[in-house]
Amino acid sequence: MFTTIFYQPILNALVFLYNTIPDIGAAIILLTVIIKLALWTLNNKALESQKNLSRLQPKIEALKTQYKDDMGDWIWCIRLYTSRKVLILLRFSD
Repeated sequence: MFTTIFYQPILNALVFLYNTIPDIGAAIILLTVIIKLALWTLNNKALESQKNLSRLQPKIEALKTQYKDDMGDWIWCIRLYTSRKVLILLRFSD
């Protein structure tokens, strides 16, 4: 599955670039730049979410002390995240 999803398309792209530019070093560098540009939007969203979360950290600490007896129910934290547009899936995937 890994070979089909990741390895083969990257290898095919490298072969295509090598056939276009007959220099393997330049083909590898160009492929690296293309992959970085493709993943830039995901990385940018994750960094933005991390910045938003660091801005919310004092509020979260205040809510933790307020709801210290009810720590099993983190719905207040999820509501805070959604109200401030923090991407919860990116945060809890650590």
